[in-house]
Amino acid sequence: MLRSVSTGASTSAVATVVSSLRLTTSLSNVSVQDPHEVDRAVVALTATTSGYDERDRSDRLVKSQPAGEPQQLRLVLVRLAGQWSISEILGPG
Repeated sequence: MLRSVSTGASTSAVATVVSSLRLTTSLSNVSVQDPHEVDRAVVALTATTSGYDERDRSDRLVKSQPAGEPQQLRLVLVRLAGQWSISEILGPG
């Protein structure tokens, strides 16, 4: 059900250009909450985001961010035109 999620993102000019940024989010404790409908579901999960280093084109360290704390979330999913999309991101229920 959650193979990929794409979001639109806007960018703006910044003084430092990031050459590469590796950021991952791991999901655990994933479960579908009842009741669910044919075209709507609520998924509870724990999301943990990795730390990362931001570097400029010369590979100099610009910023270092440690891993985030695990977050308990609920995703409200809706099916439109045969594809699942996230319609809401909620805190724990």
